[in-house]
Amino acid sequence: MGRREPDERPPIEVLGADLGVSSTQQVAVGPRRKPGRRHRSLAIAGVVGVLLVGGFAIGGSDDGDGDEDRVIEDERDNRARDDLASPLTSTTVRRSTTTSSTTTVPAGPPLGRPVEGALVLYSANRWQVVDLETGEIYDLTLPSSEPYNSAATHRGIVVTVDGVARFHPILGTGPEPKPLDLGPADVVMPAGPGRVWLIDSPPEGANAPNVTSDVRLVDTSGDVLRSFQIPGRWVSDATADAVVLSRGGRVYAADGDGVRAIATGWSVGTNGDAAVVVTCDEAARCTLERQPVDGGPSTVIADVGDPDSQYLESFEGPAGELALLISDPTGADQELRLFAPDGGGLGTVEIEIGSVSTGARWLPDDLGLLVGTNRGVEWVRPDGKGWSMEPLDLDEGRRAEFFFVVTP
Repeated sequence: MGRREPDERPPIEVLGADLGVSSTQQVAVGPRRKPGRRHRSLAIAGVVGVLLVGGFAIGGSDDGDGDEDRVIEDERDNRARDDLASPLTSTTVRRSTTTSSTTTVPAGPPLGRPVEGALVLYSANRWQVVDLETGEIYDLTLPSSEPYNSAATHRGIVVTVDGVARFHPILGTGPEPKPLDLGPADVVMPAGPGRVWLIDSPPEGANAPNVTSDVRLVDTSGDVLRSFQIPGRWVSDATADAVVLSRGGRVYAADGDGVRAIATGWSVGTNGDAAVVVTCDEAARCTLERQPVDGGPSTVIADVGDPDSQYLESFEGPAGELALLISDPTGADQELRLFAPDGGGLGTVEIEIGSVSTGARWLPDDLGLLVGTNRGVEWVRPDGKGWSMEPLDLDEGRRAEFFFVVTP
């Protein structure tokens, strides 16, 4: 997760796929995954293949120059020419030269009713914003081509570019938000509304003994709220008050008052003030547990069959809900298990084979959650009998390698 030089490899030519833009497609190469996440890497690799075959449909392209007019002709029918009552008509469309971004005419709120917030999509080196109130879709000018080390926070998104974290306000700012530098970082993790953790690690290959990383808790105005160091380069997850490390089969929490062991096993996410941990007992029976970062007693969330034959990743909701994504090492067989804030089961959603590509993001106002699949961004929502799953209505079907939900 250290800083890397830009990827100078040539673009990949995709044959036999109607991409809707050109015969070649630039494919971003994500950063190296941290130890303990090998199953996720395989799952992502399998689904990226599906996306390449299906095409990255994330909006149209503009191949024209400047103010060039293009003529859209009405389609002729099959009647004889003497049956036509009027000559062929045409419509002239003027292309704007005031901005490099494109905007889609709103098709109405994609969630069925106006919701204050935005969906930020990334695919093929392109960022787009979907306004959840109006349905308007527009290109977003961001310098980062690697969204994996970014995080959504209050009213915006924090991305890392060349070892520096920058906050980009999204709500109410338009396609070119003015960024604010937050300081050096290779990785950023959410820490509650308006705050993020910044992890600044030594360059990869620096194998000196006792390697440490700098950790800072900052708000989106740039103020540093806390600063300390942790051993090693890797942070697994983070709560509002501590970062979580998985090392040597144990889980640790660090908050500036030292590093303390809180569980055996490894972390797969966070939930409120706790790490979500896979741990096994003396008889090798494994469970998923909610382990408070202050070292308090843990709570069993669910049984885990064979943790070595599946990948587990959890996603926290705004009110403490939890979605557990379970997949085999190839990502071919996947499901979402949903839990209430008190740990009670809310149901299971089966995912189509090879569909999940980017995990899940919860929506506000008990609207459920969004999942990235090869059909686009899909909406998992309660339907009175359980949970239904359908592609989100974005006017044009949009798929995303990565996406964020930004709320006030």
